[in-house]
Amino acid sequence: MKNIIHIFDCDGVLLNSNFLKISAIEETFLELGFHDEFIKWVSEEFKANFGMTRLKHFQNFQKNSGIFDKKIDDQMLYKAMDIYTDKVFNLYKSSKIIEPTKKYIEALTQKENLYVVSASNQDELRLILPMKYSMLNVENIFGGPVSKNQNVKKISLSNKDKDILIYGDSIKDAEAAISNNIGFVGLTEFATSKDSLIKFCKNNNFVHFKNLSYFKGIHV
Repeated sequence: MKNIIHIFDCDGVLLNSNFLKISAIEETFLELGFHDEFIKWVSEEFKANFGMTRLKHFQNFQKNSGIFDKKIDDQMLYKAMDIYTDKVFNLYKSSKIIEPTKKYIEALTQKENLYVVSASNQDELRLILPMKYSMLNVENIFGGPVSKNQNVKKISLSNKDKDILIYGDSIKDAEAAISNNIGFVGLTEFATSKDSLIKFCKNNNFVHFKNLSYFKGIHV
């Protein structure tokens, strides 16, 4: 696997943070006084669209807020994002690493071929991830507000002579692989929409595993 560029998603692949982020999004709108029906919808919509940038999530919440609850104006939108951002930064600091992923990365020989592409905020990722995964190069960590697909495309263009593989736990990760004509490995253990991911992988001839201890003969 020496000539492969390895692109890892963050939430649910590097860090066990998916369900903490779902709690954070629910707490954010609860603190802002929104009703249970809207918060429940936000939570389900958030889970179904993991891999979308933070701004896109909140713009979607804003667009649909009047159907369920009070309308979110632009001032409320950015206030909600600020509250959520603070919560996510704190939960990232306490999030546990996913051990099979760490051991898999440690077994790779060319650390310069390691990248992270996440929909989470890039500044947050570059502060937190190197403290948990010391083998990661800060400059190879990419995130929002740039979309996942755009960041993957940037990496692909700068590594045209190499094979590229994305490790992800969401359909958005797989779609970025399809869009850039590169490989994908689905990881289901911490996925928020596990059944949908498995179905998508099967329909698109992608492999999927519980975690990286089951991939390419590397067992932990």
